[in-house]
Amino acid sequence: MKHYLIWDGSHGAYWGPNRGGYVNNILLAGYYTREEAEQIVNSVSGRERRMRIQSITDHETVIRHNAAVAQRIVRALDEALGYPVAQDGEA
Repeated sequence: MKHYLIWDGSHGAYWGPNRGGYVNNILLAGYYTREEAEQIVNSVSGRERRMRIQSITDHETVIRHNAAVAQRIVRALDEALGYPVAQDGEA
């Protein structure tokens, strides 16, 4: 199955998972089917938005998923060891 990301140029961020806000980090972006992505982009009203649907291959999906899991593990370890933890979207 092919997955898609939604980039919102008005916010300078990707749509998060489950239409749950915006994220700056591509690893935290939500995965959508083509139909879901088109529905979201077409349903946006109000101010003009510069939205773009980006296709990702299944291989890229696996890499992104593994990187996101690794990032969560590192964050959990840092928290457990008392190290400072960067907030989402920070380097």
